[in-house]
Amino acid sequence: MPATHIDSLLGADVERVGSRLGPPLDCRVAAGEVLLAYLGPDGRVVADGIVLADGVVVRERAGLRSIPSLHGYWIGQPIERVFERFGPLHAVARSEALQELTFAAWRVCVHEGRVVLAAPRTLTRAS
Repeated sequence: MPATHIDSLLGADVERVGSRLGPPLDCRVAAGEVLLAYLGPDGRVVADGIVLADGVVVRERAGLRSIPSLHGYWIGQPIERVFERFGPLHAVARSEALQELTFAAWRVCVHEGRVVLAAPRTLTRAS
């Protein structure tokens, strides 16, 4: 097993990622893995700052950080808690590693039963 730095998140679950880095800026799926976007040391968005597979971190970039946010509480929470709080589900989009749930005012992404992103939706007249 390779040696890891004491502050490494390798092998950590999404709840630990959220408690260490805060909420990601975005998430997406690529090749069966969930990519969480965070700010890099230079302030630019790193789309694959944290990479999850099977519910744990398999790759990470150094020097990541998030923007302070009110919705960081939800990162790592079980999906059951989301349904209790966000009201009726409007839509679900599924991929091999991620489910994107759309509620009236929130977009929630879930990996292995845990929230990886909870972001307020931009509401328009068409919404």
